[in-house]
Amino acid sequence: MRLVRCLPFALPLLIACGGSSPKGDAPVAPVVKPMSAEDARAATWGFLTVEHSAAVASKMPGFIPSGEGRLLSLPPLPPCVGVSASLAGGTTTLALTFNACTGPDGGTLNGAVTISFNAQATDFSVTFQNLVAKKDTRTWTFNGSKNLKVDAAAKQATLQANHLSATFTDSAHPETNRAYLYDADLHADWATAGAYKLSGSFSLSDNGTLTSGAIASAAPLTWTEGCCYPVSGAIAFTRNQSTTTAAFGLPCGTLTLSPAGQSPQTQVLAACGQ
Repeated sequence: MRLVRCLPFALPLLIACGGSSPKGDAPVAPVVKPMSAEDARAATWGFLTVEHSAAVASKMPGFIPSGEGRLLSLPPLPPCVGVSASLAGGTTTLALTFNACTGPDGGTLNGAVTISFNAQATDFSVTFQNLVAKKDTRTWTFNGSKNLKVDAAAKQATLQANHLSATFTDSAHPETNRAYLYDADLHADWATAGAYKLSGSFSLSDNGTLTSGAIASAAPLTWTEGCCYPVSGAIAFTRNQSTTTAAFGLPCGTLTLSPAGQSPQTQVLAACGQ
């Protein structure tokens, strides 16, 4: 199968910290610390894993539009990705299986993503089935679905998630383990030839804490040919009234992290899509 019409799916992810009451039984709000540069890099890794898991595995920069003005057809997938397709009642279902693929920031990717869409390719459902990204001692596990509405004429789409499950664990620092519920309202645009842009807002909740995020429409994350990471744009992670920014740039894989009250740190993400 050579042609796979599918749309990217976004899931910005962050790491939050909590606490407990120092005395007595009265409930006390968890202690929420500002996001560090290390937290922001892990959050960015999780986001990229879910936003472009299929694209990363196939060495693509994102789902750039095809000549039909709809969505990109994936090239032949590497051996680590299995793909199957079925058609029933006017609904096409694509099943992607990842087997020890190299994901964002050099992590491994295992699990499955199922993409279903109608005959008009306007309504999409993307379901994560134990999609597991692992790097060193850290692991993200994703389960649940998000919905996409496509306007092929305008070359735009809305991407919405409601309580999608994202679980983070770190065997070296188990106190940071968290089970999150993720909600998002994002906007995708591929009207500019050769570019895929993403903007919008999201939130991530865990045990009474809330972290919000934003990708400004004036500075959207932008993927272009030849780079599996965004080449421009930024994610603003906000927690406990402080903001940490993760900004992408060139050369490919350049990430500048700017935690509140600290000097910016420029890092280079590990190669992906191998």
